[in-house]
Amino acid sequence: MWIGLILLVAMHAYILLMPAPFDVYSWNFCFCLSGIYLFYLGHFGFDFQSLWTMEPLLKAFFVVELLLCCYGNVRPDEVGYYLSHRYWAG
Repeated sequence: MWIGLILLVAMHAYILLMPAPFDVYSWNFCFCLSGIYLFYLGHFGFDFQSLWTMEPLLKAFFVVELLLCCYGNVRPDEVGYYLSHRYWAG
C-alpha cells in the first residue's frame, strides 16, 4: 500500500514542479489528493465480487472506455489525447 501511495504522489508532485499549462496543475493536484484519499484515508480496493453484479450498461461503458484508451494509445493520429487519456506528463 505505501509504495503505491508514495509513487503516485511523487509522480504527480514531479509533474506539478515542471512548467506546464494550468490544466496540468489542477489535474495533478486532484490526483495527489485522490491518491491520498483512496490509498490512505479511504482504504478502498477493487471489489471483484461486485464486478459480476454490476449494472450491464455501466459495465459496457467501462469496457468501451478501456478499448478506446487502448486504441487511442496505439493509434494517436485517430483518437484525441483527451479521449484516450494521454495527458502531458513532463
